[in-house]
Amino acid sequence: VSLTRNIGDLEIYGLEASATWAVTPNFHLSGMAALTHSEVTKLAIQSGESTNVEVGDPGDYAPEVTFSVAADYDVALASNIAGFAHADFSYRDKTCASDSSVLVPRTQCSDTVPLLNARIGATFSRVKVELYATNLTNENRQVDPYQAWQQSSRTKPRTVGIALSHDF
Repeated sequence: VSLTRNIGDLEIYGLEASATWAVTPNFHLSGMAALTHSEVTKLAIQSGESTNVEVGDPGDYAPEVTFSVAADYDVALASNIAGFAHADFSYRDKTCASDSSVLVPRTQCSDTVPLLNARIGATFSRVKVELYATNLTNENRQVDPYQAWQQSSRTKPRTVGIALSHDF
């Protein structure tokens, strides 16, 4: 028999911001950032019950810092061919999870996750072809907190490819 319910009160507050700047009509820079604070402030357990978290623990899976920046450039390569280039970098702070029912560190955390991606291509009428690369620096990071059991998901390795699409 198992019981699932809320643990009590969690305080969460933060700040988010985003901006886009058209440096020229063909060149745009954009970015976003978020700062988040989360903390268990009160437990809602009855006499004889137990919980795996404590007052003061951060909220599970709540990174304190996330941000991304991107650059986009569009250019006419010919009268019917539009070229483009895009690059972006994203960062996610570590995420943690607390569980005092296990005999490993009570609070486990993921790695930070920085990723750099890029793509270039062209659109011919309604057909788009692009060369893309994700995780250019080939980061091998644990993206969730379960490191003690070696069950954490990992970042996808560097991937380079060609994409072809058609708008109907």
